Amino acid sequence: MSRRYQLGSDFETLALSALRNGVSQNIRRLHMENLSQKIGERINLGVLSGGKALYVEWVESASELRVEVKPGTRLPLHCSANGKLLVAYSPPAVREGVLGSAPFPAHTRNTITTAEALSAELAAIRRRGYAEDNEEFLDGVICLAVPVRNRGGRVVAGLALMAVSARLPLEKARRYLPDVRACADALSADLALAEDRSEQP
Repeated sequence: MSRRYQLGSDFETLALSALRNGVSQNIRRLHMENLSQKIGERINLGVLSGGKALYVEWVESASELRVEVKPGTRLPLHCSANGKLLVAYSPPAVREGVLGSAPFPAHTRNTITTAEALSAELAAIRRRGYAEDNEEFLDGVICLAVPVRNRGGRVVAGLALMAVSARLPLEKARRYLPDVRACADALSADLALAEDRSEQP
C-alpha cells in the first residue's frame, strides 16, 4: 500500500475558484496592504494545491530585512503555518492522508516530523483558531496564519503574517493576531458578498 497521498481535486478547485471568482483582487490586495503597513511585515494568502501550500497573493514587507519567497513557491504542509492551518480545517480524509505520509522531512531543528506530533498540532490549531510556524520551515523565519472562509463557513484559504524572527519574535507576533483575524474576516465577508451576487439572476 502506498503511503503517498493526494488532496482531492474538488477540494482544491473549491478553494481556488472561491478566490478567483469571489472577492476582487483589488479589494483583497487593499485589505492585505493595509495589514502589511500596520504590522510592517509580509502578508501571504495561501491555498492547498498539489499537496502543498500555494501563495496566490502576497504583500512584501517594506523592511530591508525581509523574507524572499519566489512566486509559485509551494510550501510543505507539515511545517508551514498556512499548510498546517489548511490541513487542520480540511476534510478528515485529507488530514488522514497527510498524516499517513509521515515521517516528514526535517527542514530545521523545529520541524515536526512524526504523525503523532502533527496530529496533536492540528488539533491544537482547531482549538485556538490559528496556526504557527516557529522557525519550522526556514531558520530565522516565523509565521502566524488564520482562516479565510466562504459564505458557508468552509475554510478556503489561509491568511498569514511572515516575519524575520530577529525583528519580530513569535511571542511578539501573536500580539497582531487580532489585526490578522480582522483582515481575514474582511476577506471572508467580501467573499460571501461576492458569492451572494453571483447567485442573483
